[in-house]
Amino acid sequence: TSSTRKRKHRDAAWEKLDDNNDEKRKIGKGGSGSNKNQEMEEESEAAMSALASISNEIDNLNAEASEEISKIEAKYEAMSLPLLTKQARLVGRIPLFWKRIFQNHELLSTNLEEIDEQILIALRTILVEDIESKEGGGYKITFEFNAESNTFFKENIFQKSFTENDNGEIVRVENGQITWINSKVPLDYPDSFFVTWFSEQTSTSPLIVESIRSQLWVDPLTLYLDAETAEEGSDIDDEEMPE
Repeated sequence: TSSTRKRKHRDAAWEKLDDNNDEKRKIGKGGSGSNKNQEMEEESEAAMSALASISNEIDNLNAEASEEISKIEAKYEAMSLPLLTKQARLVGRIPLFWKRIFQNHELLSTNLEEIDEQILIALRTILVEDIESKEGGGYKITFEFNAESNTFFKENIFQKSFTENDNGEIVRVENGQITWINSKVPLDYPDSFFVTWFSEQTSTSPLIVESIRSQLWVDPLTLYLDAETAEEGSDIDDEEMPE
């Protein structure tokens, strides 16, 4: 935890300070003001020791608070999961829902190519699920596609699992299977969003993963309304543009 790391850093600095003070005592021995200096050093060290003790107590409180906050977050995440899942199922009924969001998203839109915009028409549902493994915690992102409009790959469900370390860094990625109906697509569009997302050899940007987890999964309606507003504004600008 951050409190543990901070304490280790402080302990190392404290040890170094002790070593420096020992050297100063050796050098200062025998001088006329050595007694007075020694008293000042002892007072300073006593104050530093008291400060270190208080800092440790604060760290303990922060660690305890973090633990309690984590419990509360876990409780409410569990309570919100059925609502998030229901929300994800409902947006699948809205035509072009995900296409509009991806096209308007500041990050996701930068990786879109022609093939992605076609595939997005078939994307129906995005689900996110927390998972646990021997390596640590993580999550699984599921893309579900409409079987009738998916003419791109044989599978209609694709899952990608991410394992994180204690610092929240992605340390392992596991891909589901994908079988392209047109095997040339990955060769023709190697940098497209979906080709990259489906590929086991290509590492997915943590920023893209986090955008899907914290935005598309949690609040897709706001993203969709933002996209609709941006599209309407663009139409108005086009109408007002002089010929």
